[in-house]
Amino acid sequence: GRKLWCEEEKQRMEDEGDDYYACFLDEKWFYTQSLRRKIKFLPAMAGEEGVVYEVPRTISRRNVAKVMYLGVVANPIPDKNFDGKIFLKRISEMREYKRASTNQNFSDCAVVNAQLKRGEWHMVVTDGMTLGDLRDVLEYQYNLEDHIVDRLALRFYVPGKDEDSHKCMYIENENDSIPHVDRLSLGGYTLMVKYDKGDEREVDVSCDSRFMEDTMPEVGKAVREAYHWVDENIPIYLYLDNAGGHGTNEVVERYVKLLENKYNVICVHQRPRSPETNMLDLGVWMALQNVVERLHYKRRHSADALARTVEKAWYDLEEIKLSNVFRRWKFVLDLIIEDEGDNLKVESKRGKLFRAPSDEAETIDVAETNDAADDAVDDEAVGGRDALADEDEDEAAETFDRDAEYTDPLDCWEDATGDELTSKCCAKSSCRMSDLPLASTHKCLNCCGIMHGICGVEWDELSSNGFDIRKSSLSSQGQQFLNAQHTMNEICLECCENLTK
Repeated sequence: GRKLWCEEEKQRMEDEGDDYYACFLDEKWFYTQSLRRKIKFLPAMAGEEGVVYEVPRTISRRNVAKVMYLGVVANPIPDKNFDGKIFLKRISEMREYKRASTNQNFSDCAVVNAQLKRGEWHMVVTDGMTLGDLRDVLEYQYNLEDHIVDRLALRFYVPGKDEDSHKCMYIENENDSIPHVDRLSLGGYTLMVKYDKGDEREVDVSCDSRFMEDTMPEVGKAVREAYHWVDENIPIYLYLDNAGGHGTNEVVERYVKLLENKYNVICVHQRPRSPETNMLDLGVWMALQNVVERLHYKRRHSADALARTVEKAWYDLEEIKLSNVFRRWKFVLDLIIEDEGDNLKVESKRGKLFRAPSDEAETIDVAETNDAADDAVDDEAVGGRDALADEDEDEAAETFDRDAEYTDPLDCWEDATGDELTSKCCAKSSCRMSDLPLASTHKCLNCCGIMHGICGVEWDELSSNGFDIRKSSLSSQGQQFLNAQHTMNEICLECCENLTK
């Protein structure tokens, strides 16, 4: 099952050592909007009464613009000039127009497209201008792409043979003259993008056996080119799921053998219903969709425009996001093994509080940190609370029993410091003062046994030192708490009122 699969992959990592290279393949539908968040608008400012904010809309919420891509990613290795982005391909094919066709998709920018459709291009027309001149001006004025500029034409209608009929005509040769601007202002001429019979266009197709059999050799070649420093005798592991779109069993067997024999790329299939064991499903696709939404703002809602946005987002995707997801992927394998193949811990143990402490926190020097923390204490910065006198510390040391288990934090505080506890404390667990150094720099409140010492630091230090406290004396959970920028999770029992502020 899942546990055995994870154990095998962990063992593979250990056996391969530094020669372990893993990449991940998957497909995803991209949308102009993921509908994962609400759109919020700020209150109207002075003079904005009656302003109607434009809300992004689609033609139909059941037929939104979408496009599917197949991608391959891996853990980035900056030293080798490898950014982790190996392969991205739209699941589509090129088809020829069977007859002439026209549209008004001039630009991916919705604003520019609307301006040209409204006829604002009339303002750039001058006397004696030809269609070639108009194309050059519009290319510069509206930043149109070359394949669009070369197909710009003017459509107009002339009477047909019958009384109520008309015939469509085009000004499409670059040497043809453009009507005078006064004539254009009367209407009748429409700027179009004209495709002739035989021109090619990209059309979305299904991810099926034929597509996968044609594409997987490209994947194998791209993987080897990405890992350019890896010897061909060293295998590279390609993780993918068993989705039906990957082809029939015969097709899957053929391209698996092809990748292994020609490129030494070993396909490793995931267990069923285990998307979290793939980097792309674990977080990369979501991160890329977020970039797509940001880049596609005020863009046309069409599949081709969305596809160009996806490719731009793929180029802009940061390496750190891939690195973070890969580290999480290895942690997910451990969680599945720990949970006996279940998925509960994968969902529950997530976020900053469950990240491992940094190397810096683990290796920090105790004496050096203690000195720095003592020097940083400032009585004025903490509200003028007087420091404990030396004689009070000596008295506390004599009366405090380190081996005693206190059931009341108030008793623990008084025995350890000789002072009274004035801060609010929930007192829901036994005090763990015996786990910490003595008094004045570590006054134990510790009403939260789960955090093992999180509250065992003086709140004066927390406020004055910017949380630059004695990390080495805290447990690993305490260090995770600090790394999470003192976010009080539900794990904590809100033991210290001042700490939670």
